[in-house]
Amino acid sequence: MANKLPPVVRPALGPFDDDKTPTTSRPPPLPATIPPLIVAAPAMQMRRKPAHPRNYGHVERVPRIIVVHCTDGHEGPTKDSDVAAMFANPTLSPRRSAHYVVDTDSATQCVDDKLPAWHCGRTGNERGIGIELCGRANQTYEQWHDSLSLPMLQIAARLIADLCRRHEIPAVYLTSPELRLNRSGITTHSSVSLAWGESSHTDPGPNFPMVKFVNAVRVALGLTL
Repeated sequence: MANKLPPVVRPALGPFDDDKTPTTSRPPPLPATIPPLIVAAPAMQMRRKPAHPRNYGHVERVPRIIVVHCTDGHEGPTKDSDVAAMFANPTLSPRRSAHYVVDTDSATQCVDDKLPAWHCGRTGNERGIGIELCGRANQTYEQWHDSLSLPMLQIAARLIADLCRRHEIPAVYLTSPELRLNRSGITTHSSVSLAWGESSHTDPGPNFPMVKFVNAVRVALGLTL
């Protein structure tokens, strides 16, 4: 007996089959403004205002991570000097400091890279260089790109690129699990808090453009993205 092909079963027509109106797929609308790229500043002005010796440690160590913070209250030109003056206060309570403070037009070094500043708990202090950005943890993504914050991020990207080169720290972002694996790189106070539970801070906040910022550091170092 000859093989027979199975019968063709035609699908039932749905109500849309009679619709003669053509449809067009459109992309979603673009935002009204697109935040600019972060590009490391070609140069920066570095001031020096030592923190008071009571506000940082004095046992040398080799830094392996760079920790990004925000001051959560100071923003604009010359604010790095204000924060540095606070770290220089011998009666500051609780005692604290950071290695560098960055604002809209300059940066100030407060603690030598080889010494532990007190900025993010015992483990983070022992391993990290603390960078305070003059901004707020509740800033929106757009506010991190405004006329005050964007120049600050450009200066900070240049500073961190120089620190990565000087201390042979990889220009990669580290999450809290990666910090617990003792990897080297760039991270945030929030990630340090999650990694070791020695502080509760969440700066520089959920809207901080960390990927773009680390990419700016990498470009400044001539690395691929």
